[in-house]
Amino acid sequence: MKTSTRRRVFYPYQHLGRAGSLELVELRVDGTPVRAPRDGATLELQDIRIREDVALSLRYVLPDRLPSALPPDERDRPMCRVAAVAAEERTWLRSSTRLKPGADGAFVGELGFRIQDAREVVSVRAVVTRGTPRRPLPDIATERGAILCESPPLRLRLLEPSQVAGSFMNVRWRSFQEEPALRAWAGLPWYLQLTADPPVLWLNNDLPDLRQVLSSKAKRGRPALLRDLLFKAMASHAWTQLFHDAARGVQSQADGTWSYERSWHEHVLRQVAIHAFPAYPKRQRLEVLLARVDAAHRNGGEGLSLLEEEVVRGVARWMDLGRQFDRASRGLVG
Repeated sequence: MKTSTRRRVFYPYQHLGRAGSLELVELRVDGTPVRAPRDGATLELQDIRIREDVALSLRYVLPDRLPSALPPDERDRPMCRVAAVAAEERTWLRSSTRLKPGADGAFVGELGFRIQDAREVVSVRAVVTRGTPRRPLPDIATERGAILCESPPLRLRLLEPSQVAGSFMNVRWRSFQEEPALRAWAGLPWYLQLTADPPVLWLNNDLPDLRQVLSSKAKRGRPALLRDLLFKAMASHAWTQLFHDAARGVQSQADGTWSYERSWHEHVLRQVAIHAFPAYPKRQRLEVLLARVDAAHRNGGEGLSLLEEEVVRGVARWMDLGRQFDRASRGLVG
C-alpha cells in the first residue's frame, strides 16, 4: 500500500525511486521503422502525427542497487517483474505490456498505442514490481505487485493541436482585415488556401478568442471541451477539402501506377483511404480509393458524389466528431 500527499508518494518499505535504464531500441509507425530525432529523453514525432499505430521496442536494465530493496535470501535471484507503461495525463491513453528477461540479462518487449488516442506528450516508463508474495519483513516489500522502482520516463512529444493535417501543411495566424488576400474571408475563423503549395491554413488573428481557445492548455472543463471540438471541426473541414484537391489531380498511368499533381496528394489520399474504407485490408485501401476516383473521372464524374459522401463519413469517424460533440454539448450546455 502507498499513501500520497499531492505529487509526493510515500512507500511503507524501501523504494528505490527512479532507477535503472530504459532504452528505445526501435520505433515503428504502422509497421514501418521510423527514425526520430533525439533530444535527451524526448522524441519528436511531429511529422508522423497523423498516422495510426505506434510500436516501441524497449530494453530495460535493472539498477545495480535493486538487491538492497529485497530480502537477503532473494538478492542473488531477484523475484521481480518488469512492465512497460505508456500514459498521457491529458487523455485517457493507457497502455502496458510485460517485459521479459533477454539473453543479456536486460528486460525486453514491445509496447503499442494509437497516436490518435494521444494529444501532446506520452510518457513511457518501466515499472519493477515483486513477482511473488512472502512473509512480512520490516522495511522490505513483500506483497506481490509492490512497486520496487520505476525508470526515468521516456517522453514521446506529439503535435500541438494547431497542426491539423500533417507537416506538409503550413498553419499561420494573420489579420484577415489587414491582409488584402484574406479580406474576403474576414469574420471567419479560418481559411484553407489550396492554391499555395504546400497548402496554408490561415487562422484569423482578428478573433482574439480563437487564439485563446486553440492555445489553451486546459486538461478538463469547458476550455478543453471547446478547444477539442473546434480543433476536430477544423481538421475535418481541412481533410475534406484536401481530399477534393488531391482527387482532382490524380491520374492512372499505362504501367498501372498513379501520378499526382502535387507532392502531398498521395499522402492525403492514403490517409483518407484508411478511414473511408475500413472494411478492406489496410494495405488495399489506397488502391480501392484510387480505382473509385479513376472510374469517376472516366465516367464524367458519375459516382463521385457517392465517393465524397463515404470520405466525409470516414473523416468524421476519424475525428470522432460524434463523441466530441456529445461531450461538448453536455459540458457546455448541460
